[in-house]
Amino acid sequence: MLTFIYNRLDPLTQKRVRMFSSMRRARVSLWILSVAFIVSLCANLVANDKPLFVWLEGKAYFPFAKVYKAHTFGGDGEVEPDYKELKDSIQSRGLLVPPLIWWGMNESNKTLDEYPGAPNRLNLLGTDDRGRDVFVRILYGFRTSILFAVFALITSLLLGTLMGGVQGFFGGKFDLIGQRLVEIWTSLPTIFVIILVVNIFEPSVPILMLVMVAFLWISSQYYIRGECLRLKNKDFALAATSFGASKWEVFTQHIMPNAITPIVTLAPFTMNQAILFLSFLDFMGLGVQAPTASLGELLAQGRNNFFNAWWLALYPFLTLVLLLLLLNFVGEGARKAFDPRATT
Repeated sequence: MLTFIYNRLDPLTQKRVRMFSSMRRARVSLWILSVAFIVSLCANLVANDKPLFVWLEGKAYFPFAKVYKAHTFGGDGEVEPDYKELKDSIQSRGLLVPPLIWWGMNESNKTLDEYPGAPNRLNLLGTDDRGRDVFVRILYGFRTSILFAVFALITSLLLGTLMGGVQGFFGGKFDLIGQRLVEIWTSLPTIFVIILVVNIFEPSVPILMLVMVAFLWISSQYYIRGECLRLKNKDFALAATSFGASKWEVFTQHIMPNAITPIVTLAPFTMNQAILFLSFLDFMGLGVQAPTASLGELLAQGRNNFFNAWWLALYPFLTLVLLLLLLNFVGEGARKAFDPRATT
């Protein structure tokens, strides 16, 4: 499948793929990140306090995807059942398929005498200050971080590319006024803007993403603006104009395709900024609120329990460092692949 896709690419793109693949740490990092991202997207199937599948009295149920009432499985009341308590009863009459890790994101281990609980047979990485499994919280927190970074990346690149492209190509008063406004905006103290926003609005992933994008798009805007200023005086752009192409046609068909391609090298580092931003806010208590899992929130617990619960600081810290390191390696590979001086 990958060979088929590779053969369908144009020669320049094939060369860039080969250059990226020639850097082993970049290639391996991309594979690790891809697998981790897919697993995190399927976190509900990997770690949950609800079974994946139940077969009872000739009927199929999917508790991980749908809420059922307790009496459906022989329990009491109209509330959602505790599937662990009903496990033996269900299996004696049918079939119950649990997830790989039978702990929910917000489920506490009630068998422990005190929280946080040290690593044990049931909780391999220990529990947090509410008895929740640390590995499960890291898994869901990783998903929160990576999705936040991906959406922030896409939104900021689109906004920065649009603003920088229009300013750089059309120039004149639009570029002059636009660049002065950009400089004024970048002079604002980011942390004070964040504190103001989270005190006005309840912190949530969408709100934090808007704040992040509001500052993150500037780097791509500077780059695209500079590229458009350079490319619009190149021979191919002047030739297109001499053949009767309108400014808009030259901009969309000739300038932007050449200016956007190298911006791929900024993507991993932009994601790094977004992940660090979210983790910092969560660590300071200004980020996503409970019960949403996040790496920064776990690190904050580790700070508060540093001497009696080392696992709360160690494992989230290693996860965050590894994630940022892998993104940096991918960024190195992308930079090498799009380097015009590189040869195959």
